[in-house]
Parts: sequence; C-alpha cells; structure tokens
Amino acid sequence: MRKLFFLFALVNSFCFSQQEALTKDGKIVILLDDGTWRYKSSTALVPDVEIPFCNTEEIIRHQAYSLLYSEQHEQASWVAYFLTKNDLVSKTSRTDDFRPDPMIKSGSAEIADYKGSGYDRGHLAPAGDMVRSKQVMSESFYFSNMSPQTPAFNRGIWRLLEENVRNCVNAFDSIYVVTGPVLEDELPTIGTNKVSVPKYYYKIMMRVSREGTPISIGYLMPNEASSRSYTEYAVTVDSIETVTGLDFFPTLNDSIEEVMEKTICASCWNPKKEQYPPVKIQPQGSSVNPNTEGDNK
Repeated sequence: MRKLFFLFALVNSFCFSQQEALTKDGKIVILLDDGTWRYKSSTALVPDVEIPFCNTEEIIRHQAYSLLYSEQHEQASWVAYFLTKNDLVSKTSRTDDFRPDPMIKSGSAEIADYKGSGYDRGHLAPAGDMVRSKQVMSESFYFSNMSPQTPAFNRGIWRLLEENVRNCVNAFDSIYVVTGPVLEDELPTIGTNKVSVPKYYYKIMMRVSREGTPISIGYLMPNEASSRSYTEYAVTVDSIETVTGLDFFPTLNDSIEEVMEKTICASCWNPKKEQYPPVKIQPQGSSVNPNTEGDNK
C-alpha cells in the first residue's frame, strides 16, 4: 500500500465515525476502521445513485434490488442494485421459486408464459448476486426480474459477464449495477401475457476509484449465442442511453456524469490486474423443463 504522510487528523466523520486526515499535498483522506484509507470524494454519491431517471412512484423496491416494470413488455425496463463483497458471502442456496411479483399491481408474467417457449427465464439481477439471505434469494425469482433469453446466451456469454461482475466486486469491494433489456416496439412475444423477447441486453457497472472519482463501463449484447469475449461488447454508458432512451446516474454532478459516461477505462475493470483495499462510500440512504430454465446462475 502506498504510504501517506498525514499532517494532522481532522474531525471525526459523522457518517462513519472515522477520522479524516490531510496529506502534504493538501488532499483529504478518510481513515477506515480496517487500517486502510481512501481519498475523500469531492463528488460524494447521493441516495439511489444507481436508479435511472424516472417517476420515483413507479419504482418497485425489493430488499436487494429495485426495478421499473414495463407493463407493455411484461418485464423490467431495468433493475438496479448496490453490491458489496459482504453481500457475496453465501448464506443460502437457490430457492427456484419462480412466481409472479406481488408488487406489480397490473400483474407480471407467469410460469405458463415461458413453458415450452424455447427461452430461458433469464435473471436480470442474477441469483448469484443474491446469496446474502433466503428472502433476498427468493425475491430474485420474481418474474418481474426475468426476461426471455436464448439458452445459449443466458448460459454462455451472459453468465460469464455476471461472473465477472462478482469478480469485480470481490476485487474492488463494491459496485453499482444496472441491467436490463433493450425494449422497443414490435418485438416478438411469448405466452398469453405477450412477454416481449428482446434483441439486446445491457449491463452497466459503476464504482468509485481510490481517488474518489466515479468510473463506469457498459456492455451491450445481442440475445444470441456468441463465441466472442464479453469484453468485446464493452461500450460507453452514453451509447446505452442512446439505444434505451434511459438516463443513467442522473443524480451525479452533471460535469462528472458527462465525463464518466463518455469514456471507458477497460483496465479499470480488470479484477486480476490489481485489487483495491475497501472503498466505503457514503451510504444513503431455452430449456423444455420449466423448473430449470435459466437456472445456471
């Protein structure tokens, strides 16, 4: 770890009961309880930073993730959540209790919609990210968190990308994740509820660097088999905003958001390159068998 030479300790941090200190070059750092440190961000993240711009009254909030449901397409437009290394300490196994989401007032998709369709019930917030408790795991099997994915996609390149998200969390301590289908008019549908079959899916990761700067990366992938690496599908957040019509990270300072969403730092997302000490930011707030479709994650 780099050495820091502190001139003096400042006041205790109200949020964390941790001390701040000033370096010789005038930068403020936060001294963490585990003996490590990080720069104090001048762009402290606000509550729900992972939530795309929308009418907040329409957000469905489960214990570990939030979503915006599209009644037209019978699936979420996006799911978003904050994932930490502690969240990945497994305390439960898969529940496989696929069922409608009781919080969707208009009703969500159902088991019959997917049965015999040839498509997997693909998790948007994957079960592998939801191992912290039985309730959290169970809520990941709501159909509001499912989208029709081709088996080769769901069990192939998409699964590998999901695993990389977890590798990044373990390397960098915590990450904000936003995932969803690219929803558009005239998509093919399955089932009596006419669940749309997306042509593309996206996943966005955002974290805070040691210097306190938000950095992000996006992935945009076709809903089909691929022998390519998921790294070849890396795109800017701006490009995903263009194809989805969504506004990601709207609560960040505009100047910070603009720079972050127009750039990609591929090396910043290589969990094997280097691992950071914990970075604690301000908390604010197709398978024929219907019981195994999309069950490999």
